[in-house]
Amino acid sequence: MRRALSALPIMRAFRSRPFALLWAGQTISVIGDAVFTVAITWEVVVLTNSATAMSLVLLAQWGPRILFLPLGGVIADRISRRILMFSGDVGRGGIVLFIAWLSWSHQLQFWHLVALAPFFGMLGSLFDPAYQAILPQLVEGEELASANSLTTVSRNVGFLLGPLPAALLVTLSGIASSFAFDALTYGVSALCLLALRVPAPAPLPACPQADPMPPVVRVARRPSLRQTISSMLGDARDGLRYVFSIPWLWVTTLAAPLVGTGFASAMWVTLPRLVRDVYH
Repeated sequence: MRRALSALPIMRAFRSRPFALLWAGQTISVIGDAVFTVAITWEVVVLTNSATAMSLVLLAQWGPRILFLPLGGVIADRISRRILMFSGDVGRGGIVLFIAWLSWSHQLQFWHLVALAPFFGMLGSLFDPAYQAILPQLVEGEELASANSLTTVSRNVGFLLGPLPAALLVTLSGIASSFAFDALTYGVSALCLLALRVPAPAPLPACPQADPMPPVVRVARRPSLRQTISSMLGDARDGLRYVFSIPWLWVTTLAAPLVGTGFASAMWVTLPRLVRDVYH
C-alpha cells in the first residue's frame, strides 16, 4: 500500500495516518457543506420569495468571517489547532442541527437564519486557519505539496458531488433532513479530530556549553486578559501590514473576494430563483 501511495506524488501525504484521518473527516464535512448550501438557498426562497433575502444571509455569514479571519490565524498560533477545529465543527454542527429542528417543527423564520449566520461565519474563521496551520505538523516537508493538493481536491469534489444528495434529501424527505445531514457530517469530522493524534515536534539539538551555568529559576507572570487581547490584535495588524507590503500578495488577496462575489451572486442568489421560476 505504501508503495502504491509513493508512486503517485499527489497521494504521498496519505502515508501519514493523522493526515489521512483529518482529510477523510473534512471530505465528508465538505459534502455536508455543499448539501447545506443547496438547502439554505432553497429554504430562503421558500420563506421569503426574495433573492435580496438570500444576499442578506450571505452578508451576515461572510462579513464576520472575513473580519475575524486574521484574528483566527493569531488564535491558531496560541491555542491547540486540533481543539480549535474540533470546537468549530461542534459549534457549526450545533447551529445546523438547531436550524434542522426549527424546520422540522415548522418554527423556522428568516430572521433565525440571519441571526445565526454570523456565528456560523465566525466559527469558520477559527477553523480554516487552524486547518492550514496544522498540515505541516502532520506531514513531512516534501509531502506538504501533496497535502495541499489533496485538500483542494477534497473541497472541489465535495462541492461537485454535494448537490446530488441535497436534491434527493430535499425531494424525498424535506429541507430539514438536509440540514440534519450536514450536522451529521460535522459530527463525523469532530470524531475524526478526537481520534487525531498530532505528532510531537522534534526536539531541538542541544547547544554544547564549555562552562555550564546553574539554572536560574524565574517565575513567569501570566499576562492579563487586556494584555493578551492587545497582543493578539497587534499580531493581526502586523500580519495585515506584511500582506499589504507585497504587491502580488495583496493583489491576489483582494482579487479572490471579487471572484467569489461574482460566483456567489450567480450560484447562491440567482440560481434558486431560476430553478423555481423558470424550471418550476
